[in-house]
Parts: sequence; C-alpha cells; structure tokens
Amino acid sequence: MYEHVAMSPDELPQQRLVAVRNLPACPPGFDARAPAPLQLQKRFQRIGKHGPAETLAAVEWGWSPMHGRFDTYVLERGKEYDLLWNRIAAGVVDQHTHHLLLASAARQDVDDRSSARWLLYAALDSERVSIELEPFHHINQVGLLSVADLRAVAVSVWGEACEPEDIPACAGLE
Repeated sequence: MYEHVAMSPDELPQQRLVAVRNLPACPPGFDARAPAPLQLQKRFQRIGKHGPAETLAAVEWGWSPMHGRFDTYVLERGKEYDLLWNRIAAGVVDQHTHHLLLASAARQDVDDRSSARWLLYAALDSERVSIELEPFHHINQVGLLSVADLRAVAVSVWGEACEPEDIPACAGLE
C-alpha cells in the first residue's frame, strides 16, 4: 500500500497560522485612563498640536450590512501626555474628518509601542464595560501596532470571549 505524496502546493492541506503574543506587562507608573478625564478633553480638542501623531491601526466591527463600526486609532505623544485618538472618517453629509479623544496617560519614559498598546487596552476595556463592546471583527490596517499586537490586546481585554484566529486581517498585513 502506497501513501500519496503531495507533488504541488495545491495538494498540501490548507493551514492557517495565527501569530499571537502575550501583551507585555504594563510599564511601572504608566497609568492609562479611559475615557480621558474631562479636563483633558477640554484642553486637547485638536489632534497634532501637542506632539507628533502616528496611526496605530484600523479595526472594524460588522454586525450586518447596515450596522458596523470602523475605528482608526492614532497616538499623539506630547510633552505632558500620551493621547489616544479615534479618527472618525468623513461621512456623506459631513465631509470633515473628526478626532475623538479616547484615552490618556501622563508622559512616561516608555517606547511608542508600549504606550500605544496600553492606551488602546484602556480604551477598549472601558467600552467593553460601559457599552458591552465585543471583540473587533476585522483588522483593516496596521501602523505602529502589528496584527499580533492587536490580537494580544484583544485577548487581554476580552479574555476567553476572544479567539485570535477568529479575528482576520486584510491580505498582506500579517
């Protein structure tokens, strides 16, 4: 009896590897707050005036063809605070892009990615508690944070309710 040996890639079994890393420990003294305190929301009303802004990632929730949510997260590191913003795309009627301050932390000596991960964690965890937000359904864009970073944040926020392999990313992002 002979075993079949695959002679082309089409004959190989389909496999899907999902890179998942654990969220690194929060840096000592880094206190991310979400939602951002009201005095900061009043003080920081426009993005980019207090420091350079960098896109972290874009994620999507799609509950039905008419009900979805698309968030683009942006990190701004100023002299006093690290700020996490949500870039809200222009709509059909309103042609302006808006930014909503989601989370903040007093500036610490931590790298950009650590600040980004923990601010995003604080923002998503706050919405998980306050509006019972479920894990995002799709990763559309990566920037400062990778697909594996986003999945690690999701697993840390939602725990067992979140399976990393259930969060697909656009082709070419992984």
